Amino acid sequence: MTIPTGSWWVPLASLADPALVEAAAAQALGSKDTLAATVGDKRLMLVLDNFEHLLDAVAGLAQTVGACPRMTVLVTSREPLHVTVSGRSQSTRCTSAKRWSYSSSAPHGALRLRRQR
Repeated sequence: MTIPTGSWWVPLASLADPALVEAAAAQALGSKDTLAATVGDKRLMLVLDNFEHLLDAVAGLAQTVGACPRMTVLVTSREPLHVTVSGRSQSTRCTSAKRWSYSSSAPHGALRLRRQR
């Protein structure tokens, strides 16, 4: 999959209010507008990291994902999201005990996940 507009990592561990998830994602994209208005029809990827304490934001995020068909969202969570977005691929639960880390040194602003042994 090619992501011409880019990939953005959105750290959510310090966010306490589920109502602010989409604003945090839009801010990561450099916008003060809504996430849906910011993304529109752009092909991009958001990595929403540490979502488990913000599960009340799932329904709104699912609507936004449905409204932005070219946006890919990867969510890390220790809790299942229990969401289906029509016409989109299903999520799977990672059962591996291996750890992954984010590297900001990836070329061209791309997101690179590196497996730690």
